[in-house]
Amino acid sequence: MHALYVTNANPRFTGVSATIRNLLPVQQQQFDLTLVGQPLPDCSAPISFAEARRLTRTQPKDHPFPIWHVRRDPEMLRAIIMRDVMRIPMKIVSRPPPSAAIRPFRAG
Repeated sequence: MHALYVTNANPRFTGVSATIRNLLPVQQQQFDLTLVGQPLPDCSAPISFAEARRLTRTQPKDHPFPIWHVRRDPEMLRAIIMRDVMRIPMKIVSRPPPSAAIRPFRAG
């Protein structure tokens, strides 16, 4: 079983997808991880969300729980449903919101 699941649910290649594609090879050298969702250029083939959900039910070797690294709201929703509704023991990590989203609005 994998310790870390990196999600890419968007079928389009976006800035977030580019970030995942660039970080995945580096992270694969450090962690037992797999890509979940849509394929990315120059990356290993992903597994489906259903397969990842099935694998997440089993505790990973040498880790107390699996970790889902999500970057988008739909991915976060799936992970929260798995953790809180389906009661799958797992942790969820996400990126911080963009700085523009937390700046106060200023007119003019």
